[in-house]
Amino acid sequence: MPKYLATYDLEKTRPDPHPIFLAKAEARGWSTWTKTTDGIWYKLPNTTLIGSFNTLEEAVSAFKGARTAAQRAILGQVNLEKWIVAQKGRGQCESDEKEYSNPDGS
Repeated sequence: MPKYLATYDLEKTRPDPHPIFLAKAEARGWSTWTKTTDGIWYKLPNTTLIGSFNTLEEAVSAFKGARTAAQRAILGQVNLEKWIVAQKGRGQCESDEKEYSNPDGS
């Protein structure tokens, strides 16, 4: 299954929607961690997600669904000022946060 990356700008509002948005995104297959070929899990930058989906359309639907679910949860707006979802190709990463087992517990 292809992997997709999402990155976004989320407007700061009250209440802060970001923790709820992340929880709803993770429930839909997105993660804030990525495992590299060295077997180590690396934390992604704050507004970046990765997930495995069958198609780009499925990835975008899961991303937008997280926004809708977060809005329902906070009974307010979650303003994604800009975003992009793209299929991941080859890449490299580095992070100051690393785990040697799956940080999501799955």
